[in-house]
Amino acid sequence: ALTYAVAAGQRPSAEQMDRLIAALSRRVNPGGINQIAVRRLGEDRVRIVRPRIGAAGLERLEKVISSPGTLEFRVLANDHDHRELIERAKKENSAALVDALGNREAWWVHVTPAAEKEVLSYPEIATRAIQRDASSAKTLEVLVVADPYNVDGRYLARASTGVDEDDRPCVYFSLDGTGAQRMAQLTGAHLPDQIQKFSRRLGTIINGQLISAPPIQSTIREQGRITGNFTQAEVEDLVDVL
Repeated sequence: ALTYAVAAGQRPSAEQMDRLIAALSRRVNPGGINQIAVRRLGEDRVRIVRPRIGAAGLERLEKVISSPGTLEFRVLANDHDHRELIERAKKENSAALVDALGNREAWWVHVTPAAEKEVLSYPEIATRAIQRDASSAKTLEVLVVADPYNVDGRYLARASTGVDEDDRPCVYFSLDGTGAQRMAQLTGAHLPDQIQKFSRRLGTIINGQLISAPPIQSTIREQGRITGNFTQAEVEDLVDVL
């Protein structure tokens, strides 16, 4: 069993605790198939119980619970459209570029191992290898650009597991009406340049990390999929978190 307490100094109401338990139940027990019990323990604690889970299963459950579950879609900076931004980003060597009003124009995002091969195969994309401290290894980051459409998890209607045309595990998703409209605007504004034979890349960012960056081939609306070098377990975890 796992027991979690609300942060020190917080005094949640009964209604807040009920909402918390309901949200955790949906995350760890989607569709009621995992037989995981989420129970209130006292005024400010929650206990999560799953029989015969094993050490590996417990570690996976902790990961699902602790992940914030954020989702956004952003176009990756490329030499074709964003050369000035890329030059500034490399010169400033900061986490993000901001305009005169303090609004983010572009920022660096960590690339997960599942997406590294895909990202490195696109030489026109802005990447960098960065070392956070002396004791850690260098990690790959990619530059993404701000846009007025802000397609993120607020508009997610559904997420489910599936397979792509190569029979690899992937995530299928659908957006609500507002999200579909915004996604159509975002992808429609970044269609391939047929003259120069150039395609932009749409980054899928979950929990602040890039997990996929496929080319934008046509306008995407309410439905899409997230593909990459995923295991079945990783896809199931992504769906649970989303």
